[in-house]
Amino acid sequence: MKIPRGIGVLLAGAGMFLVGHFLSQLVLDLIPTINPANSSAIADANYHMLSISNQLSIISQFGLIVIVIGAIIFFTDRRKKTIP
Repeated sequence: MKIPRGIGVLLAGAGMFLVGHFLSQLVLDLIPTINPANSSAIADANYHMLSISNQLSIISQFGLIVIVIGAIIFFTDRRKKTIP
């Protein structure tokens, strides 16, 4: 099954957006809400979980950019086919 390259880029962008968004929310939900009580291990874990969540949200934002690029490619290819 062959799909146009614009559709492939759109699907990849949508996948990046959805996976990045839902994994970012999952990581945020996994952060313990207890008071660290001067425990540096828990504080470090919270910091690293927030860092991972931020990286996943960046992937989600790149997914939106890829969706826009995919739409441009799709409509450009479509226009090239109709112009004689």
